[in-house]
Amino acid sequence: MKTQKSSVFRKFSISAAFVVLTSMAVHAETINVPAGTALALRVGIDENSYNLQGNWGEPPEGGDAKLVAPPSGGTTVTGSITVNLFDDIQSVQSSDVTIEGGISGSGAATSYLMLNPAGGSSITVQKNPITLPLCLDGLIIFGDPGHQGTVILNVASNSWGGAIIQEGATLQTTVANALAPNATLMVHGKLDLNGKDQAVGPLGDDLPGGALPGSTGGLITSTAAATLTVDQADLSFPDKEGGMQSSKGNFSGGITGAASLIKQGPGTLNLGGASDTSGTIAVQAGTLSVKGTLKAHSLSAGKGARLAVRVGGAAPAITAGDVSIAGSDLDLIISDAGSPPGDKPIFLIVSQGTVTGTFKTVSLNGGAPIDANNIPLNGKKFRLVYNGRFSGAGSDGSANDIALMPMP
Repeated sequence: MKTQKSSVFRKFSISAAFVVLTSMAVHAETINVPAGTALALRVGIDENSYNLQGNWGEPPEGGDAKLVAPPSGGTTVTGSITVNLFDDIQSVQSSDVTIEGGISGSGAATSYLMLNPAGGSSITVQKNPITLPLCLDGLIIFGDPGHQGTVILNVASNSWGGAIIQEGATLQTTVANALAPNATLMVHGKLDLNGKDQAVGPLGDDLPGGALPGSTGGLITSTAAATLTVDQADLSFPDKEGGMQSSKGNFSGGITGAASLIKQGPGTLNLGGASDTSGTIAVQAGTLSVKGTLKAHSLSAGKGARLAVRVGGAAPAITAGDVSIAGSDLDLIISDAGSPPGDKPIFLIVSQGTVTGTFKTVSLNGGAPIDANNIPLNGKKFRLVYNGRFSGAGSDGSANDIALMPMP
């Protein structure tokens, strides 16, 4: 179906599999886009509101409902967009989409939205926010491996239950507090904080099975200083069958640029990749587990928090400037526990600045924690090392097999 002359409707429904509305063709309070239908947006300013009625079925009976940018010229949608079960807004190469009227869920139990920009194009949300159900069934997906463009959030106070940045896609924020606070975020692609502080719920990328297999490792970055605050709890995600999938809070990618991380919440966040940032890493609650390598301007761990460090070679797991430990617990995980290194030290943390504070307890490979209050973490340029003599507490309750050694 293709309309040629300008028409005015209160409501406009379509049924063809693909519909093109030419410039200035249709003015309607609401255009209903049924499941399995793709609707081409108009070039320039599009004042229409859209009710996308996708579902889980396969075309022609069902499927997602799509809004697609014109092949050139770009579109600004000033009307509102309502999504149902599964809906898709796409840009094409060199043709951007700007959404100003807001995107909201229909009130159904499940509202899945995919913002899917092609490489070399973008989808920008500004003026009015995205408002999906706050439960985990309010899921937003940014991009897919075949559409490697950029989604730009230029409005604060967006809300959804969970978000996925797909491999190859970029999500960029241009205002602070653009990401949904307390909502699960899975990063397979690139999160560009762009100098704007953001807060999310659980962070991960290891959703097993379903639509997203194991991640190749995403990226959290910022060209200017910006902080991502993560409220880590048990991480779970909805699937298309209405069930839930579990994740272990593993982030196998890296933190780079000038991005900082604040770890809050009772859960465990596992950093498995190679992170190298000029920002800071702060563990305020729960456990931060470093299974890869972490380089940062500074590292702090607060009282009641836990730092888990997995090491297995001469390179340090953590390299930082100043290190501040305020009565935190330390878990040491030696990769080859069956071959103690004897007197050869394994580097755990290397500080290029000042190390201050005290670990409350130290444990090795999941063993019972021992008192560590006597370890004097005061000085400059120390290596915290495990010397292979972890046999339990000494007569005075000390962790006498953990040592701070001066930098050579």
